[in-house]
Amino acid sequence: MSLPLKDQNALRLYAVVAANLVAFFALQRSGALAAGDWLGAFDDWQSAAPAALGLIFIGILNAQVDALTKARLIYLRINDPLPGAEAFTRWGPGDERVDMSALAAKFSALPITAADQNRLWYRIFKSVESDAGVEHAHREYLFTRDYAFLAALMIPILGLSALFSFPSAGHAALYSAALVGQLILSARAARHHGRRLVCTALAVAGARTEGPRAAVPA
Repeated sequence: MSLPLKDQNALRLYAVVAANLVAFFALQRSGALAAGDWLGAFDDWQSAAPAALGLIFIGILNAQVDALTKARLIYLRINDPLPGAEAFTRWGPGDERVDMSALAAKFSALPITAADQNRLWYRIFKSVESDAGVEHAHREYLFTRDYAFLAALMIPILGLSALFSFPSAGHAALYSAALVGQLILSARAARHHGRRLVCTALAVAGARTEGPRAAVPA
């Protein structure tokens, strides 16, 4: 039996956290590293302990927060933030793989309101979630969504740690800007994969309404 998708992504998320901790420590000890004093750079490794503890806290918090809250961060919407909320008015019609006519024939009048769109899309998704393309898109969406949420939490925790432990305020400011950039890029990736998930599920469902077809590309 295969692991749940979130468990499959766990190792990748651990790698994200580890990479951020390594980057934090390297920048914190940049003076010693630049001087070639590699052993000296590790003499004061305890100074990175607050950042490490902060990252552990972030990992624990990430597991406690629900999907709706994470989607609100990704899509910057309070109401109906899930990607399926625009499945039939925006994403489906804009994807050439999706046969909107076939979907309309199967489900009668396609919904217009965000809540109704998300409900119908979720029904469709559950009927095709075992498809390889849908599963891949779902896994990537969950990974990038959780990555973006982690990145958002890293800004105050690692940013403040940098302010008090980096060689200068300038170093801390540049590092904080990099953390913001990480959030922007990961959130953008999550939105892309969310749209891909919605459209791939619709494409597979539309193809199935008309009998056997070639596999829908993810």
